[in-house]
Amino acid sequence: MDSTGLGKVITCKEWATSVSNYLSKAECASSYITPKDAVRHCLDSCCFAAKMGQADALSLLQSREPNTPVSPLMDNAMDKHNNGIGGAMGEVLHSIKGFTDG
Repeated sequence: MDSTGLGKVITCKEWATSVSNYLSKAECASSYITPKDAVRHCLDSCCFAAKMGQADALSLLQSREPNTPVSPLMDNAMDKHNNGIGGAMGEVLHSIKGFTDG
C-alpha cells in the first residue's frame, strides 16, 4: 500500500461491490436505496474500519459520498446508517492485534 491509502480504497470497494453483486442476483432499476446498495456500504465501511479504524473510515467514506440524482437526503441518510453499522463491525476487527497485517 502507498502512503495515501489509495490501495485500501480500491481493494475495499472492489470487495464490497463483488460481494453485494453476488448476494443480489435480481436487477434493480436504480443502484440507490436498494438492499444491494446497503450491503455494499456496510461491507465497504467494515473493510475500511478494519484497516484504519472506524473514525478514519467513516470520515473517508462520507467525504466521497456524492449528491445522488435519486432522493439525495434519503440516500445519504441510508448510506450513513449502513456505513455506521459496517464501521462498528470493522472497528472490532481493527482492535484485534495482527488481524489486518499481511
